[in-house]
Amino acid sequence: MVLNNRFGAFIDPELEVPGLARGKLNGLSFAVKDVFAVSGHRSSAGNPHWLRSHAPSSAHAAAVWTLLQSGASLRGAAHTDELMYSLGGENYHYGTPVNPRAEGRIPGGSSSGSAVAVASGSVDFALGTDTGGSIRVPSAYCGVYGFRPTHGAVEIGGVIPLAPGFDTVGWIADSAGILLRVGEVLLGRVEGGAGETQNSSEKSNSLQQSVERDGARVGQYPECGRVIYGGDGPERNGESAGGHVQGYTGGHVQGHARGREPGHPGEPVMQHPLLKAAAVPASYACDVPEGSRMAKLYIGMDGWALAGTDSSASLKQGLDLLQAGVGQVLEAKVSPEGLTSWMDVFRELQAAEIWATHGAWIEREQPVFGPDIAARFAWAASVAGQDHSWAQSQRDDITSRLRHLLGEDGCLVIPTVPGPAPLRGGDLRQLELNRSGAMMLNCIAGLAGLPQVTLPVAGPGGLPLGLSVIGGRGQDLRLLSWVRRLWQ
Repeated sequence: MVLNNRFGAFIDPELEVPGLARGKLNGLSFAVKDVFAVSGHRSSAGNPHWLRSHAPSSAHAAAVWTLLQSGASLRGAAHTDELMYSLGGENYHYGTPVNPRAEGRIPGGSSSGSAVAVASGSVDFALGTDTGGSIRVPSAYCGVYGFRPTHGAVEIGGVIPLAPGFDTVGWIADSAGILLRVGEVLLGRVEGGAGETQNSSEKSNSLQQSVERDGARVGQYPECGRVIYGGDGPERNGESAGGHVQGYTGGHVQGHARGREPGHPGEPVMQHPLLKAAAVPASYACDVPEGSRMAKLYIGMDGWALAGTDSSASLKQGLDLLQAGVGQVLEAKVSPEGLTSWMDVFRELQAAEIWATHGAWIEREQPVFGPDIAARFAWAASVAGQDHSWAQSQRDDITSRLRHLLGEDGCLVIPTVPGPAPLRGGDLRQLELNRSGAMMLNCIAGLAGLPQVTLPVAGPGGLPLGLSVIGGRGQDLRLLSWVRRLWQ
């Protein structure tokens, strides 16, 4: 039966592939962002010239095949932004999917159709990709759950790339339970070489070993925070613990001036007051099994400063719930250099990879892009071939610091986006400003290759917001299981 496409989620609502075996996902249906190979299907990557210049796929993408083998049925190819290079969801060629939970507002991108397919109830879950926020942002705007895994944790074979050093296969669902079930399939067993398999525990250990190797190059993470509660002696009623976490002793980045994308804003004004931890009954935390519990929760204060006052007040309720499942809560400044600086590092490295990936096709085929996408590709071309060693060095340092901070059982909580989804058809400059705010928040996990889950929260006027939890490298299933037990 053809899907009802009244919300415009699907570029191909007739695409159907039944499950190939019985498994953990029996009876569930899923959509795929139109960048995943499905045998016999021609992917558009959100652009009609890409559609015309590429042949149909001869086999399923690895993630699609794994889901079909687990009993899920594929129903529909979902819209995406052009070549995945946007966070808005407004496609110049194919239009804008309707956000079912925020009337008149954009759905977010680039996995716009995937989020709308789930939010509208058309499918149980949907596959997407996330490079700079393309799962997390539309999930937040559409009021659903979204997950970006540890970079490299899910096989990406058969997926049209954007920037391979940042690209991940992620998924969206309308419940934390389904989000976890899909994760158990895509993360639970990973194909190894020579026909061998690697289970999630072995995989986590392997990833953790690489973390330890990376972390050996740098010192302690600059936490710059204070204990809220937990550990030895702090009060559990929301008052300060009276002791400071080890502060940042390294130097700040000075005088870095590089090319910026069109519409790039200046340094944000961070005036949001410090959040205070709410009183949390100690018995609540006992409901979370020890193996799935987070030992430390860091409140990323510079991330929270990007959210408006009304949005922060709504998100705070979700934060209170998460605090119930940890032993210690701390405030931390995530980026001593400033999140604008981190975003610049991300954008520069991402753009260089994007042009390396798609530049030859663009120069050969001369495709037509929407104005905003065309401007981004032009900027990517302008930075290609430059010396990116400074930015790569910054990324390496950021990665090591964050991985050291979170370890195996720590998590960082920040807003997913600064506020509700912008109105459709808005001013391009305003949309760029909103995009930059979202990228400042989403570049944190992107730079360090960390898993991040976004949780739906009702914001001002009932508009959807997203609250994000970033976990340690390779701790994907721990994070999903922990969230599942707390977020009912």
